[in-house]
Amino acid sequence: MRSRAQLPRFFLVAAAFSLAAGCAGGSSEAEPPETSTTRPSTSTSSQPEGTTAGVDTGAVAIGAECDDAVAPMAGESSLGPEMLDAFGFAAPQACSSLHELREAVAAHDLVGLDEFVISSCVAGDAWALLGEPSLSADTELCREARSRYTLIGSRRLAPARPVHSEDFSAGCGSWPSRGSSKVRFLCGDGDYGIVVLEPRIPMHSVIPTEQPYGELSVETDVALVAPETAVNALFGVSCWPSDRRGYVFVLGLAGQFAIARLDRASDRSVSLAQGETPRAIPGVGLRNRIRGECSAGPDATHLTLYVNGDRVAAARDENRTKSFEAVGLYVVTAEPGTDVRFDNVLVRVPSG
Repeated sequence: MRSRAQLPRFFLVAAAFSLAAGCAGGSSEAEPPETSTTRPSTSTSSQPEGTTAGVDTGAVAIGAECDDAVAPMAGESSLGPEMLDAFGFAAPQACSSLHELREAVAAHDLVGLDEFVISSCVAGDAWALLGEPSLSADTELCREARSRYTLIGSRRLAPARPVHSEDFSAGCGSWPSRGSSKVRFLCGDGDYGIVVLEPRIPMHSVIPTEQPYGELSVETDVALVAPETAVNALFGVSCWPSDRRGYVFVLGLAGQFAIARLDRASDRSVSLAQGETPRAIPGVGLRNRIRGECSAGPDATHLTLYVNGDRVAAARDENRTKSFEAVGLYVVTAEPGTDVRFDNVLVRVPSG
């Protein structure tokens, strides 16, 4: 039996920009995975409840491939989790847009099945579970779904507005490309690599947002590709109220996670939440989708971590924040040469 995964000591011991153990200044709540969308909604409308962004009007021709993917579901008396996962994986490859998907679902009277596919795209469920991220994650339908919606509460779809997206198909985009003696940034393989040359020092790649936002989410596909011995590496995303203070949301190979506050002014950090989640897909070279949500409040800063679409932890930091002005990608490791790849980075703010 595998022993419980632990956060590496170099992540927990106080050091410049590393994360120190303890909960001073913050409280946390680790949460079990939510599974409320393993079956389609029983709503009487195929449009996600409470959403208005991206509503399609008018008829659209349903392509043969899309209809062939949807039609077999109409003949099933019950839809089990395996069938739903397979459909959530296949439909984004067969249907070219949300409009076409909705028309096909409506034509076969499959109430709620479009919502399931959309949530699978936003969460990363189907491709994470079936191990083929590139086939569906990068389809036009899934890119459209992620640009219009986010998941809140019990994996409920809500409209969102993208303020930054990058798939690195044309290089680094707005992300840093010039490294140093401590880190290299790679952009030539359709993804973004952070290669750590000097271990035990957290490495950041940070870009400013177009304006300060009181609430935002930042997410990415991420995979550790080398070396296999980097079992203690942690990687994820970050949001920054200022250049002196930030918050990181990280995941490890064995499913260990953490939310932490970084304070560059005092060279100390505070762990706000940590634990282990079964929702992570373990293994070198396997992608997970990680999302951090950052919300400024009058009394505290609220932080939420999602792994492959499931909310796994929430934290409250008593240090108040007015807004967030930058987002980033993050790696810390004890192994020199650790290579972590990021793709499909998306930053969103609430619509309206």
